[in-house]
Formats: sequence, C-alpha cells, structure tokens
Amino acid sequence: VALACGEGSGSSVRNSLVVSRSDEDEVQCPNVALTDSALEMLFDSNVALGAMQISWFASYANGDFHLAASPPAINTAAVWQTGDPLVDIDGDARPLTGGTEDYAGADRP
Repeated sequence: VALACGEGSGSSVRNSLVVSRSDEDEVQCPNVALTDSALEMLFDSNVALGAMQISWFASYANGDFHLAASPPAINTAAVWQTGDPLVDIDGDARPLTGGTEDYAGADRP
C-alpha cells in the first residue's frame, strides 16, 4: 500500500506516481481526490499502468527511485498548472506552460 488513510475527505494528490510492491491496491484512502497521476490500478480518470516493475527505476534495490525505463504513460500522466514546481527533484526543468502534460512524480528522466 502506497497511500492509506481512514476517511480521506479533504485530502488530495495530484501529478503523482503512486505504486507499491504489494499485491494489494496501492491506494486505500476512501474519498481522496486523486488527479492527473499514474497508478498501477484504475482509479477515477488517472492513468492505470498495471503492475509495477522494478525496471522502471534506476536502482530499486538500492533505494534509487529515479525513473529509468518507465512506461510511456508516466510521461503524460501529470498536467502542470501555474504555481507548480518549475523543476523536478534533481533540478531538471518542468514545463513552464499551464496545462502541459508531463511526467507524473518527482523525477523527469
């Protein structure tokens, strides 16, 4: 489980990559608003990736979760809006135009 909560009302997740090595659904948070994200499971209108593969990440076993050979759907799952971060976790530029599709999650490969 990647996201768990009791009620979830008032909670929101956007532009995120939400995956887990568990066979359980990675989101167990009723009433959470989850948008413009990539998940393994089908959740509202978000991108459903199917089962997570450790090959999506640079070095999963060593805790390096930078994207490597990620599914193509991750690169268009997020929709960046004015006020969103201009760079990813490594300082790589994000789109500067609101409404532009981009990688879901903290990293752009």
